Amino acid sequence: MEDIVNEVQRSLRRARQLGDWLRREVKRTTSSLAEKADLSEAERQKLEAIIANIQDGIVVMDRKKNIILINRTVRDIFNLDKKDVTGLALEDVISNADFNALLARASNDPFEIS
Repeated sequence: MEDIVNEVQRSLRRARQLGDWLRREVKRTTSSLAEKADLSEAERQKLEAIIANIQDGIVVMDRKKNIILINRTVRDIFNLDKKDVTGLALEDVISNADFNALLARASNDPFEIS
């Protein structure tokens, strides 16, 4: 009986050690992810600042043609004012025949960043 009690106590100690290790690893990983998210947000802000200061019209879209970034020049040209268009389909935001034709031609030969 004493052997069983000792084995159970040893197993409980081992479980506590594993639990402590797991908590440390989760905390470390969470901290690492938070740092990466901060870096990503900082990089995004830099990119937005660069695009905002380019005089040409710039629209950055994902593969589904949803708007990721759009600069002031495009906002001014298409009277988008301060509407938040991020995540919306470009064709739903800008309904201009010439622009949509240009977009359709560009879709046949897209520039993609992997």
